[in-house]
Amino acid sequence: MSEQLFDVSDLVELLDPELRDWYDERAAIREYDGGLDRWLAESLAMLDLLRAYPDALTQMCLAQVEVDGKMDFLLTTDIDGARQRCSAHGLHLRRVVRPDLSMDEHFNGVAILKRLAC
Repeated sequence: MSEQLFDVSDLVELLDPELRDWYDERAAIREYDGGLDRWLAESLAMLDLLRAYPDALTQMCLAQVEVDGKMDFLLTTDIDGARQRCSAHGLHLRRVVRPDLSMDEHFNGVAILKRLAC
């Protein structure tokens, strides 16, 4: 098989820094500890990442933030910027691992978005 067929570098470039670290760690474990060829380790790490974070390549992220004792959700294209904005207001932002499940559980599959005041 051609390694070029399994090159995921273009996908890796789309990842935000947090997910890039997640991906790099898993690829390295598979390559060095597992003894796999780099191309295979990277391909399998990308599959792991997409299973855990299906929104990873959309450059959109669903996150949770607690406001006044109530859990709210935030949709962003800039998770780091959203964390900084929330932090400036004393709020902690946590990335949602499975946005599809959260949408079903908390919103019955549909939600209305509104602009944040901060």
